[in-house]
Amino acid sequence: MKIVTVIAVVFLLFELGTRWLARLIIPLGDTISLFGNFYLTNVLNPNRVMAFGIGAIAWLLVAQVVAMFFFIGYVFAGRHIYELTDIKMYWLGLVAASLLNAVVLSNLFEASVLGGVTDYFAIIDLKSKTAHIINLGDIALGFSLIALLVSTVGMPIALMIKSPHV
Repeated sequence: MKIVTVIAVVFLLFELGTRWLARLIIPLGDTISLFGNFYLTNVLNPNRVMAFGIGAIAWLLVAQVVAMFFFIGYVFAGRHIYELTDIKMYWLGLVAASLLNAVVLSNLFEASVLGGVTDYFAIIDLKSKTAHIINLGDIALGFSLIALLVSTVGMPIALMIKSPHV
């Protein structure tokens, strides 16, 4: 369990550090070509009113509650169903829930302090004049959600295979 916490904290600090570095090195709105259509950039996505007239920080607080729900669920299950701690699907879900919390915390921190979230990876298509700008947290969020889905489906199956009497 401690290693999962260490992974989440290291990711949180790395992501916030990377965002800080992007803001420090790259002037706001500028891009640095890496290769092909890939660029480094510094873009601040401002807090704004989103769905149902609710602001970004309120939505991030809702996301934090949902992320904590998953994390607490995995911790609770691991403490009360002994067989789970030997199943890789359980650990996949626990790490994914931890990373999900780290991503939401980093976004919540930045949105509260800076008034928006810094994105620093850009994929720019000059022909169609489109750009997709993200940060490492967005990538981790996508992988975490997929891992949570796989774990949620795979964990009971693995538990039934391991302990048919459960």
